[in-house]
Amino acid sequence: MAEDQHNHGWWNTIPGILTGVAGCIAAVSGLIVALNQAGVFEKKTGTKLSEQRPIEIQKNPVVSESSHPPMLKQKNPVVLELNHPTMFKVNSKLGWQSTGLYVQKGEVVKIQYKRGQWKGSSSSAYSNPGNISPSTTTTADCFPVSETEAGAGALLAKIGEEGKPVDALKNSLVGEGYLYLRINDCDEWLNDNTGVVDVVIKVIQ
Repeated sequence: MAEDQHNHGWWNTIPGILTGVAGCIAAVSGLIVALNQAGVFEKKTGTKLSEQRPIEIQKNPVVSESSHPPMLKQKNPVVLELNHPTMFKVNSKLGWQSTGLYVQKGEVVKIQYKRGQWKGSSSSAYSNPGNISPSTTTTADCFPVSETEAGAGALLAKIGEEGKPVDALKNSLVGEGYLYLRINDCDEWLNDNTGVVDVVIKVIQ
């Protein structure tokens, strides 16, 4: 009789055990789902830290030769097509400004004034760079191009970082490299300049 009672009590415990096992399974499943959503089980890809290349920090393409870092060397040059002009704004407060246009060897580039005026100081009058003529004397040695070759406030151009700057509106440009433009003014005097001019750039040969 005692044995029957023992067997009967043991069978009564099975539902409780099954309920406990089911609860454990549910808890573990919930934990797995939560960890998966948190990204714990995601496969990490990529290179090790020691294999990663350092991030290249690009510098401002608008620079002054005397007091700023080297000009930006663009990775995706824009090449002008023959007789397909493009517009560019030149700011009188900035030094050499990259147009982003790459002049190929053998090409001849012409720059034409479109509109706008600027002035080289707060006390001077606005002028059209197309009407500025060379001066008979020089007032300072800091001008990118001597005032006897291109007057103060003239529009300058050069091809390549090391190219020779010239009066952009009175010369055709040849060479190979990126095209840069600026006002003919000393770098340390740019802050009090005012005005922006629009120019047309095109390959004529």
